[in-house]
Amino acid sequence: AGVQADLGDATAAASLIAEALDLTRSGEFRLVEVEAVEGMAWVSAMTGDASGAARMLGAAEAMREETEGGMPPSRRRRLEAAEAAARAALDTDAFAAAAAGRALGREAAAAEARELARGQVTSAA
Repeated sequence: AGVQADLGDATAAASLIAEALDLTRSGEFRLVEVEAVEGMAWVSAMTGDASGAARMLGAAEAMREETEGGMPPSRRRRLEAAEAAARAALDTDAFAAAAAGRALGREAAAAEARELARGQVTSAA
């Protein structure tokens, strides 16, 4: 999904994210879930959904702390860009969506990312 996002194809990225989240419903692949939620933050930022991006960034941050997985530099740059876009579009109070995202919990965050991804794919069709 990262390659598609880097190429500017939010729909293809969202489709792959939804598929990854469907495959990880068992909870056995937590790092994949984290990366999918992070990917959805980037897609949300790309498509102008600053609130969704902030919420997914907060959720992904909490999930990554829980899984203790490292982050490749290319992914970190992508997330920093998503955060910058979300912060630029939202005032400080509105960026509180990130705190709400942190409070979601792993399963709820994955479910919300899945729905955001499916919505992106559906709206592009």
